[in-house]
Amino acid sequence: MHEQLVDTETEFGPTVTPNSPAVLRQLLDEFEDIVRAQGAPVDGHLAPGISRETLTEQLGSVGLAPPEELVTWFAWHNGLQQPPGGRLRADCLPPCITPSSLARALGRYYTDADADHEDGPWNSAPGWLMLDSTQNGLAIYCGDDPTNSPLARSTDMENPLWAEHSSQQVVSLCTAVSYWIRSLELGVHRWNREAQQWDYDYWRITPLLDKSGLVV
Repeated sequence: MHEQLVDTETEFGPTVTPNSPAVLRQLLDEFEDIVRAQGAPVDGHLAPGISRETLTEQLGSVGLAPPEELVTWFAWHNGLQQPPGGRLRADCLPPCITPSSLARALGRYYTDADADHEDGPWNSAPGWLMLDSTQNGLAIYCGDDPTNSPLARSTDMENPLWAEHSSQQVVSLCTAVSYWIRSLELGVHRWNREAQQWDYDYWRITPLLDKSGLVV
Protein backbone atom coordinates (compact mmCIF):
# COMPACT_ATOMS: atom_id res chain seq x y z
CA MET A 1 0.00 0.00 0.00
CA HIS A 2 2.68 2.52 0.99
CA GLU A 3 4.27 2.30 -2.47
CA GLN A 4 1.10 3.86 -3.90
CA LEU A 5 1.33 6.93 -1.64
CA VAL A 6 2.64 10.30 -2.76
CA ASP A 7 4.57 12.66 -0.47
CA THR A 8 2.91 16.08 -0.36
CA GLU A 9 3.67 19.31 1.48
CA THR A 10 0.88 21.26 3.22
CA GLU A 11 0.83 24.39 5.34
CA PHE A 12 0.52 22.16 8.41
CA GLY A 13 3.38 19.82 7.54
CA PRO A 14 4.15 16.93 5.19
CA THR A 15 1.57 14.29 4.44
CA VAL A 16 0.99 11.34 2.15
CA THR A 17 -1.89 11.02 -0.28
CA PRO A 18 -4.24 9.37 -0.33
CA ASN A 19 -4.78 9.23 3.43
CA SER A 20 -7.85 7.96 5.22
CA PRO A 21 -8.82 5.58 8.03
CA ALA A 22 -9.05 2.74 5.49
CA VAL A 23 -5.58 3.49 4.14
CA LEU A 24 -4.26 3.72 7.71
CA ARG A 25 -5.52 0.24 8.53
CA GLN A 26 -3.82 -1.18 5.46
CA LEU A 27 -0.57 0.54 6.43
CA LEU A 28 -0.72 -0.66 10.04
CA ASP A 29 -1.26 -4.26 8.90
CA GLU A 30 1.57 -3.92 6.37
CA PHE A 31 3.87 -2.49 9.05
CA GLU A 32 3.08 -5.36 11.43
CA ASP A 33 3.60 -7.95 8.67
CA ILE A 34 7.06 -6.55 7.83
CA VAL A 35 8.06 -6.56 11.50
CA ARG A 36 6.87 -10.16 11.83
CA ALA A 37 8.74 -11.20 8.68
CA GLN A 38 11.97 -9.83 10.14
CA GLY A 39 11.54 -12.19 13.09
CA ALA A 40 10.71 -9.68 15.82
CA PRO A 41 8.60 -11.12 18.69
CA VAL A 42 5.42 -9.30 17.72
CA ASP A 43 2.93 -12.16 18.05
CA GLY A 44 1.21 -12.21 21.43
CA HIS A 45 2.75 -8.93 22.56
CA LEU A 46 0.26 -6.54 20.97
CA ALA A 47 -3.04 -6.20 22.83
CA PRO A 48 -6.35 -6.67 21.02
CA GLY A 49 -8.01 -3.56 19.68
CA ILE A 50 -10.95 -1.75 21.25
CA SER A 51 -14.28 -0.63 19.83
CA ARG A 52 -15.30 2.81 18.63
CA GLU A 53 -17.84 2.94 21.45
CA THR A 54 -15.23 2.31 24.15
CA LEU A 55 -12.83 4.82 22.65
CA THR A 56 -15.47 7.52 22.24
CA GLU A 57 -16.79 7.05 25.78
CA GLN A 58 -13.37 7.15 27.43
CA LEU A 59 -12.06 10.09 25.41
CA GLY A 60 -15.29 11.92 26.14
CA SER A 61 -14.48 11.69 29.85
CA VAL A 62 -11.66 14.21 29.27
CA GLY A 63 -13.55 16.30 26.75
CA LEU A 64 -12.03 14.86 23.57
CA ALA A 65 -13.61 13.41 20.44
CA PRO A 66 -11.61 10.79 18.53
CA PRO A 67 -10.54 11.55 14.96
CA GLU A 68 -11.57 8.75 12.65
CA GLU A 69 -7.93 7.73 12.25
CA LEU A 70 -7.65 7.33 16.02
CA VAL A 71 -10.60 4.94 15.94
CA THR A 72 -8.65 2.90 13.38
CA TRP A 73 -5.45 3.09 15.45
CA PHE A 74 -7.03 1.65 18.61
CA ALA A 75 -9.08 -0.89 16.65
CA TRP A 76 -5.70 -2.22 15.38
CA HIS A 77 -4.14 -2.71 18.82
CA ASN A 78 -4.65 -1.22 22.26
CA GLY A 79 -0.99 -1.01 23.24
CA LEU A 80 1.11 -3.90 24.48
CA GLN A 81 0.33 -6.95 26.56
CA GLN A 82 2.23 -9.68 28.37
CA PRO A 83 1.63 -13.02 26.64
CA PRO A 84 0.59 -16.02 28.76
CA GLY A 85 3.64 -17.65 30.26
CA GLY A 86 5.97 -15.02 28.80
CA ARG A 87 7.36 -11.61 29.58
CA LEU A 88 6.39 -8.26 28.18
CA ARG A 89 8.55 -7.26 25.19
CA ALA A 90 8.30 -3.49 24.81
CA ASP A 91 10.73 -3.83 21.90
CA CYS A 92 8.46 -6.07 19.81
CA LEU A 93 8.09 -3.16 17.38
CA PRO A 94 10.88 -0.88 16.12
CA PRO A 95 11.94 1.87 18.56
CA CYS A 96 10.06 4.48 16.51
CA ILE A 97 6.88 3.36 18.32
CA THR A 98 6.12 1.71 21.65
CA PRO A 99 2.32 1.81 21.45
CA SER A 100 0.42 3.04 24.47
CA SER A 101 -2.84 1.62 25.71
CA LEU A 102 -5.76 4.02 25.81
CA ALA A 103 -5.80 3.79 29.60
CA ARG A 104 -2.18 4.91 29.84
CA ALA A 105 -2.68 7.65 27.25
CA LEU A 106 -5.63 9.06 29.16
CA GLY A 107 -3.75 8.75 32.45
CA ARG A 108 -1.06 11.02 31.03
CA TYR A 109 -3.39 13.50 29.37
CA TYR A 110 -2.70 17.09 30.33
CA THR A 111 -5.46 19.34 31.62
CA ASP A 112 -5.22 22.89 32.90
CA ALA A 113 -5.77 21.59 36.42
CA ASP A 114 -2.83 19.20 36.08
CA ALA A 115 0.05 21.66 35.67
CA ASP A 116 2.47 19.46 37.63
CA HIS A 117 2.06 16.45 35.36
CA GLU A 118 4.70 13.90 36.32
CA ASP A 119 5.68 13.05 32.76
CA GLY A 120 7.02 16.54 32.11
CA PRO A 121 5.75 19.49 30.14
CA TRP A 122 6.93 18.68 26.63
CA ASN A 123 4.55 15.76 26.07
CA SER A 124 1.50 17.41 27.61
CA ALA A 125 -0.83 19.90 25.96
CA PRO A 126 -4.61 20.32 25.66
CA GLY A 127 -6.00 18.33 22.75
CA TRP A 128 -2.85 16.24 22.22
CA LEU A 129 -2.94 12.54 23.09
CA MET A 130 0.29 10.56 23.37
CA LEU A 131 0.21 7.32 21.37
CA ASP A 132 3.69 6.27 22.46
CA SER A 133 4.03 4.89 25.99
CA THR A 134 7.52 6.37 26.46
CA GLN A 135 8.35 9.97 27.37
CA ASN A 136 8.88 10.92 23.72
CA GLY A 137 7.33 9.89 20.43
CA LEU A 138 4.06 10.00 18.52
CA ALA A 139 1.10 12.13 19.57
CA ILE A 140 -2.17 12.97 17.80
CA TYR A 141 -4.29 16.11 17.99
CA CYS A 142 -7.92 15.49 18.91
CA GLY A 143 -9.18 19.07 18.81
CA ASP A 144 -10.21 19.38 15.16
CA ASP A 145 -13.15 18.10 13.16
CA PRO A 146 -12.94 14.31 13.68
CA THR A 147 -13.56 13.69 9.98
CA ASN A 148 -10.43 15.64 8.95
CA SER A 149 -7.00 14.09 8.62
CA PRO A 150 -5.53 14.75 12.07
CA LEU A 151 -2.28 16.44 12.94
CA ALA A 152 0.40 14.19 14.43
CA ARG A 153 3.77 15.04 15.96
CA SER A 154 6.86 13.44 17.31
CA THR A 155 7.54 15.13 20.63
CA ASP A 156 10.63 15.45 22.79
CA MET A 157 12.16 18.10 25.07
CA GLU A 158 13.18 20.24 22.09
CA ASN A 159 9.83 19.80 20.32
CA PRO A 160 7.10 20.20 22.96
CA LEU A 161 3.47 19.55 22.20
CA TRP A 162 2.44 22.92 23.58
CA ALA A 163 4.47 24.78 20.90
CA GLU A 164 2.27 26.43 18.29
CA HIS A 165 4.49 25.19 15.47
CA SER A 166 6.74 22.15 15.16
CA SER A 167 9.13 20.98 12.46
CA GLN A 168 8.18 17.45 13.52
CA GLN A 169 4.50 17.78 12.66
CA VAL A 170 2.80 15.78 9.91
CA VAL A 171 -0.74 15.48 8.65
CA SER A 172 -2.40 12.07 9.14
CA LEU A 173 -1.24 8.99 11.03
CA CYS A 174 -0.87 7.46 7.57
CA THR A 175 2.20 9.64 7.15
CA ALA A 176 3.82 8.39 10.35
CA VAL A 177 3.16 4.71 9.61
CA SER A 178 4.36 5.04 6.01
CA TYR A 179 7.62 6.54 7.33
CA TRP A 180 8.05 3.55 9.67
CA ILE A 181 7.55 1.16 6.79
CA ARG A 182 10.16 3.01 4.76
CA SER A 183 12.61 2.85 7.66
CA LEU A 184 12.28 -0.92 7.71
CA GLU A 185 12.68 -1.26 3.96
CA LEU A 186 15.70 1.06 3.93
CA GLY A 187 17.35 -0.85 6.77
CA VAL A 188 17.29 2.10 9.18
CA HIS A 189 15.71 -0.34 11.60
CA ARG A 190 16.47 -4.04 11.32
CA TRP A 191 15.68 -6.87 13.71
CA ASN A 192 18.87 -8.69 14.71
CA ARG A 193 17.76 -12.30 15.15
CA GLU A 194 21.00 -13.35 16.81
CA ALA A 195 21.13 -10.53 19.35
CA GLN A 196 17.31 -10.39 19.64
CA GLN A 197 17.23 -6.62 19.39
CA TRP A 198 16.66 -3.80 16.94
CA ASP A 199 19.72 -2.45 15.12
CA TYR A 200 19.68 1.18 13.99
CA ASP A 201 21.63 2.55 11.03
CA TYR A 202 21.36 6.33 10.94
CA TRP A 203 23.26 6.56 7.66
CA ARG A 204 20.40 4.88 5.81
CA ILE A 205 17.81 7.48 6.83
CA THR A 206 16.51 9.97 4.27
CA PRO A 207 16.29 13.73 4.99
CA LEU A 208 12.48 13.57 5.00
CA LEU A 209 12.37 10.81 7.60
CA ASP A 210 15.10 12.43 9.67
CA LYS A 211 13.36 15.81 9.81
CA SER A 212 10.08 14.26 10.90
CA GLY A 213 11.52 12.94 14.15
CA LEU A 214 9.24 9.92 13.69
CA VAL A 215 12.04 7.52 12.78
CA VAL A 216 14.45 7.27 15.70
